[in-house]
Amino acid sequence: MAEVERYLPEQARERTRAVEPAMAVARWRTMYAPYVRVVDVPDSWGASDPNVQAVARVDADDVPLARLAFALARSPADSDHGRADSRDTQVAMCWPRTRT
Repeated sequence: MAEVERYLPEQARERTRAVEPAMAVARWRTMYAPYVRVVDVPDSWGASDPNVQAVARVDADDVPLARLAFALARSPADSDHGRADSRDTQVAMCWPRTRT
């Protein structure tokens, strides 16, 4: 959550239609942050997954999220082939631009 607050003002200013950074932070704190739940993610989750390893090479701060996404992603064994709404899925993650 600290990382969101650290980068949110910059992201707000860089939008095509810039948003006042203070307003963006205020909305984050009142509309989103109260509903965020922080969980501990075991190091073993996704440790051998190439996607998790790729995230680790780019930004170590994002590895716990990548491990959580790995754990939440559905496997082909979980699919119910008879239902259209139960297609095999992968968790898609959007990563911020590489910071320099």
